[in-house]
Amino acid sequence: MPTAQPLLHSALEGHKTLVVRHSTGPCSRAPGVARVVHDHASLNLVVKGELRVWQGANYRVREGEFFLVPQGAPHAPLGAPEVDRGVGESWMLAFCPFCFAPHSPGLITAAFDDVAAGACAVRRVDRQRLPGVIELFSRLSTELDEQAPHHELATLGLVALLMTEVQRAAPRSGLTSTLTTPPLVTETLAYIERLASEPISLKEVARAMGKSPAYLTTLVREHTGATVMEWLTRARLSRARQLLLHSDEHVEIIAERVGYASASYFHRVFKEAHQMSPGEWRRVHG
Repeated sequence: MPTAQPLLHSALEGHKTLVVRHSTGPCSRAPGVARVVHDHASLNLVVKGELRVWQGANYRVREGEFFLVPQGAPHAPLGAPEVDRGVGESWMLAFCPFCFAPHSPGLITAAFDDVAAGACAVRRVDRQRLPGVIELFSRLSTELDEQAPHHELATLGLVALLMTEVQRAAPRSGLTSTLTTPPLVTETLAYIERLASEPISLKEVARAMGKSPAYLTTLVREHTGATVMEWLTRARLSRARQLLLHSDEHVEIIAERVGYASASYFHRVFKEAHQMSPGEWRRVHG
C-alpha cells in the first residue's frame, strides 16, 4: 500500500466545471506512481479490461463496474496484470462539487460521500443497464464538445442521470476502504461548499464545527492533503472562474460575490493560483 509516498494535487484541465474522457487502451498505469489527491471528484466506468487502484484498500475494478473517487481522497494506480494491459476501454467523469452544490445539493455527491465515509468504492452496473450508462457518458461528452444552446441545462440533467445510475448500482460486497474520512472532515467540506461565497474565516468555520482552528486545520490537512483555508480558497476561485466565464460582471463585483471584501486581495490570490490576473484569465478562457 503506497501510503509513504507524497501527495500530489491536480486540477481539472482549463479549470472547467467538469470533464468527460473516453479512453481506449490499458485501464491502469504502471505501479509506483505517488499518491494523488484531486480537488475534484471522479466517476470511472470500466467497459473493457480491468482497473487496479489503491484507495484505502486495493481495488480491482472489472468490466461493467463504477469506481468512485471522492474529492480529496488519496489514491494511486497499482498497474494491471500483463494479460489485461493490451486491451481496455473506460469512461471518466471528473467534476467540481463546489460548482454543482448550488444546483443540486446532496444529489450529485451522495454516493461519493458514502465512499468517503468508508463504503466500497466499486459499484456493479446491472448488465441490462450498462449500454444506457455508456450512452449517458457519450451524450455528456457530445454536449460538452458541441456547446449547443442550453447545454448547461442538458449537462446538469445528464450528470444527474449518471449519478442516479451510480445510486442504483450495487456496491460490491465484502470490501470496504480503510481510508475512512472522519465525519467532521466531510461536514467541514460541506460547510465550505455551502458558505464559500460568504465572507467567512477559518475561525468561523472552526466555530461552526465546534473545534479550535488549529485542530480543524490539522485534521483536514491530515485526511485531504490541504488545509481548511486552502479548500475555502479553491471553492471561491472555482466560483469566480464560473462567473468570469459566464457573466459580464466587473472583477470587483465578482470578488465580492465569491466572499472577498477586498478586490485587490482577490486579484492577488487569483494571480498566485493562475499566474495571470482575473481579467487576463477571462480573455484567455472566455
